[in-house]
Amino acid sequence: MIKIEKLQFSYPEGGFCLDIEELIVERGRRVAVIGSSGTGKTTLLNLISGVEIPNAGTVSHDGVVISNLSDKQRRDFRSQHIGFVFQEFELLEYLNVLDNILLPYRISTALKLNGTVRQRAEQLADSLGMADKLRRYANQLSQGERQRVAICRALLTEPSVILADEPTGNLDPENTKRVLDIIFDYVSESGATLVSVTHELEHVDRFDEVVDFAKFRKGVADA
Repeated sequence: MIKIEKLQFSYPEGGFCLDIEELIVERGRRVAVIGSSGTGKTTLLNLISGVEIPNAGTVSHDGVVISNLSDKQRRDFRSQHIGFVFQEFELLEYLNVLDNILLPYRISTALKLNGTVRQRAEQLADSLGMADKLRRYANQLSQGERQRVAICRALLTEPSVILADEPTGNLDPENTKRVLDIIFDYVSESGATLVSVTHELEHVDRFDEVVDFAKFRKGVADA
């Protein structure tokens, strides 16, 4: 369970503030976060993952308070428990597709890379239509292909929480359905929790709950 209580967060330069009295996401729930640009949806995902730390209040996962962890402990926690699909993909241009998918195992001592992991990476790539592009470098991919690599990477560690920031924003309708099917199938099979930022309101009926994030935001700066 993800639990946010009495959270306050603002950036040092000011102009933006989140104020969340309480937000609870039960284990296994699929939650869509909607709202116009600048309401803080991406900031919410960063707070849930421990990339950002609140100025006040707590964010916890099954009783583990993220802000109580050291930087290394937060990194290890993300590596082991959270699959993050970034809005800007965060692929490394000098790595090929396979190595970008395997990246969590390259950068975290909390994860162990072995043959089983490599096989899972290849299977994920195949399921997303990327099996024939494993040796291509990130800078040789289209936006849609980069998005699919990012999703493979997010699912590789078999996370208990998936945080997705516009996971289908750069995909055509056919690949949007394919990606959503894969994410939702994974959530259903694993019991993982999904929190997804989306502007694609035509897909929100696939979620268990929809949170309009505008009510949590104060200020005028984009986030």
